[in-house]
Amino acid sequence: MEEHRQGRQRIAMHKSPSGNKPHTALLPYSLRTAFVAGQQFLSPALVACAKALRDTSCKVAISCSDKVFGSRTAQSSGLQYLPTGININVLDMVNAAYGSLDVIVTEESGVLYFDICGNRSSVSPANGCLDSTFSTESSKLLLYLSLPQSLELRLCGDYLIGSDGRLSEVKD
Repeated sequence: MEEHRQGRQRIAMHKSPSGNKPHTALLPYSLRTAFVAGQQFLSPALVACAKALRDTSCKVAISCSDKVFGSRTAQSSGLQYLPTGININVLDMVNAAYGSLDVIVTEESGVLYFDICGNRSSVSPANGCLDSTFSTESSKLLLYLSLPQSLELRLCGDYLIGSDGRLSEVKD
């Protein structure tokens, strides 16, 4: 109130984890680093997950063996590209650059695997599920599983996205 009376502007003492960037969504806690890896190239679902993580102020590195595709994807979406598939050397490179990894997203045979702080989940498309629907819903699921309550409750498992975009958990 005193600043207002004296006509001074109050300056915030702390910046947000995103550096106070506009249009940046913030999670209630900080996911600092993520690694998204494809085999030969990144599927639309992997790219959507990488962008969703980037939008939460998380540092994201992507990797695939197709250097041209990987470079273009990284440049167009503001991500860091590492020119190789997932292996121990790449994970060591990412750990050296970022300090540690909070999220690892990979894809095998059309199934996305999320490893969030040691909790592993998977999501796969049902028959008839469009790529665009699967991309959108899988990135939403990734962010949901990244919420603090999900980590505290150890929510993880195998999920299926139907052709209508509905998510269902696969029970054993």
